[in-house]
Amino acid sequence: MDIFVEQLVVIKQDAKKIACKVLLLLVSTMLAIGLVLLGIFFPSFSFILFLAAAGSLFGGYWFCGQLNCEYEYIVTNGEIDIDRITNKKKRTRMANFTANDILNIEKYNPAIHKPIKNRNINVYFGCTPSENALAFKIRHTKYGHYFLVIAPDDSVKEAIRKFLPYTLKNSI
Repeated sequence: MDIFVEQLVVIKQDAKKIACKVLLLLVSTMLAIGLVLLGIFFPSFSFILFLAAAGSLFGGYWFCGQLNCEYEYIVTNGEIDIDRITNKKKRTRMANFTANDILNIEKYNPAIHKPIKNRNINVYFGCTPSENALAFKIRHTKYGHYFLVIAPDDSVKEAIRKFLPYTLKNSI
């Protein structure tokens, strides 16, 4: 029997992200107003400055959209895909591995699983870190070992559990 389970995890907008968006839009708007006013004083460059002002507004809007992200977990017969969806338009493959590549599964602990440059183990987040998040230590043939922090629901956990090695079946 084939197994296909997917879960969409929306990243919550905290106060820091909202403040960053407001500040970004404010700066791009102020830059656009300044460029338009500069175009009034220098009429020979007014077209170029108007285009730069429009580019500033578009750039602020585009960068604000890049802060909207969600993650999709897909489990297909033991193969696990983690995709990052930016602004509900652009999908990027963040991780692709099989259940046999999982070396360890533990609850997420910010003290242990934070990225440290001199530790040579990378930590990637596929969720907003919380108390129900899990940290998977994964073996990759090209990139070595890394931690992936995700927050799967019960259906995704059950689908992964079916393909885990026997020693890890009870740890999820």
